[in-house]
Amino acid sequence: AYDRHALVQELHRRLAPGDPWAVISATPLPGFPATLIEGYRWVLRGPSLWPLPGAVALARAGHADGEAKETAVAEGLAEDVAKGRPKVIVVDPHRSDLLPQDDLIALLSRTPRFAQVWSGYRLAGHAAEFDLYVPRDGD
Repeated sequence: AYDRHALVQELHRRLAPGDPWAVISATPLPGFPATLIEGYRWVLRGPSLWPLPGAVALARAGHADGEAKETAVAEGLAEDVAKGRPKVIVVDPHRSDLLPQDDLIALLSRTPRFAQVWSGYRLAGHAAEFDLYVPRDGD
């Protein structure tokens, strides 16, 4: 079943073992197990953006450091993407129980550094329920 999944098949077309990639999602899927099984190079500091829902909840509850934590997550992601230069970034475009009101890219793009780095990527297609982004310069 794994090999027949539309995202796995699309990744096979776009990536080779060792190629850098990333997934922008509040959960580790689909980044893992694909990274381990396929041998792609994970460029992010964590398996998902798991700290983001907590940071958003703090900010919405009016905690003084909530917005700073949101910004820290977005800046860390921007740093990882800029340094790792993934050939493909898979984005989970759906709202989740963790972030029910938010579009991840819109939320992260409120941080100027992330918006700047993200502007270097373009939507290249869809696979299963995910969006696939590639560098604008064709890397």
